[in-house]
Amino acid sequence: MARLKLIIADTDGTYVESMAEYIMLNHSQEFQVNSFTDKHCLIEYLSGEGNHADVLLIESSLYSDEIPKENISNVILLTAEKSDGNTGDYYTICKYQKGDKIVSDIFNIFAQKGDGNAVSVAGDKKTKLIAVYSPIGGSGKTTVATSCAIQCAQRRMKVFYLNLEDFQSTPMFCDCKGEHTFSDVLYYLKDKNSNLQLRIEGSKLYDAEYNLYYFSPPESLLDLQECKPEELRTLLDEFRNMGQYDLVFVDMSSSFDDKNIAILEACDEILLVLPQDAVSDIKISLFAKEMSILKERRGIDFIDKINMVLNKYNTYMALEVDTAEVCGKSIEYYIPAVPGMAAIKGNNRLMDLQGDFTESIEEIIEKYYT
Repeated sequence: MARLKLIIADTDGTYVESMAEYIMLNHSQEFQVNSFTDKHCLIEYLSGEGNHADVLLIESSLYSDEIPKENISNVILLTAEKSDGNTGDYYTICKYQKGDKIVSDIFNIFAQKGDGNAVSVAGDKKTKLIAVYSPIGGSGKTTVATSCAIQCAQRRMKVFYLNLEDFQSTPMFCDCKGEHTFSDVLYYLKDKNSNLQLRIEGSKLYDAEYNLYYFSPPESLLDLQECKPEELRTLLDEFRNMGQYDLVFVDMSSSFDDKNIAILEACDEILLVLPQDAVSDIKISLFAKEMSILKERRGIDFIDKINMVLNKYNTYMALEVDTAEVCGKSIEYYIPAVPGMAAIKGNNRLMDLQGDFTESIEEIIEKYYT
């Protein structure tokens, strides 16, 4: 699909320049951008033969009947204040917000209008999907998943953190305030004719400090629970096919049901996180048994994808889990116990951790950026 021809028109030259520069730098695969600060120049351009615009993003006070409509497919008005997104015959976008939010709003408008097939969000990255899973509650799996995702993002990789837990702790690490949630994406998963990639890009949030993309948790855990295994597989396939991200870290629940089996199958790698306690030794044996049964009954085998991670490791507390095996796989990475980790809230405190913890996370992610 061809790039969208986008025209940005506003009397504020600084705003137009910064917005056009942002889109050309970050979304050149989706948009071809022209910009205007003079109304007469805009009218002259649109009156010219062959000068078509897929989207005219224009300051509301600048738009009038003088502007030729026949060469414009979609008009979106830029407003100084937030509105309900629709004013009369036209959609509106608040101009004073982050560039990524404005682009997301454009994508969402196309999705709402049913013009999704006209928009391409395909990139050229070879996306790798990494499942972070533990059959044991309280293993510190989410801390491992977010730490790996953030540290990869800090190395200028484009990373998406995808939380598929029932009860999600994403707000503990990221700002989840926004108009759209993961529920919007889950709804479109059930519509086979929709442009799911467009809805993903329109619903995502972005943490500028850590260069990390993610979704706000669903409005209800039922939205995720009602998803079928094949729908979750479709979601992961779409992330891969989009080619927009280097890495997608999938933070999973602890169940070993059909949905999680589908996720583990769809991902390229699996970080299997275990805590160092007596329960782990029992549960990892049960997990290994279920893996063998799954292979025997369904022919499903993802053991080669697994990298075992022992979390909260204490060298002075020797347990059998220290040498645990799953179908011949042994522990590859050791993450030390960090005193006070349970009291840590937010990325600022989490990413301020230094020493052995940070070094152990770097050992895990080293292969992704070298």
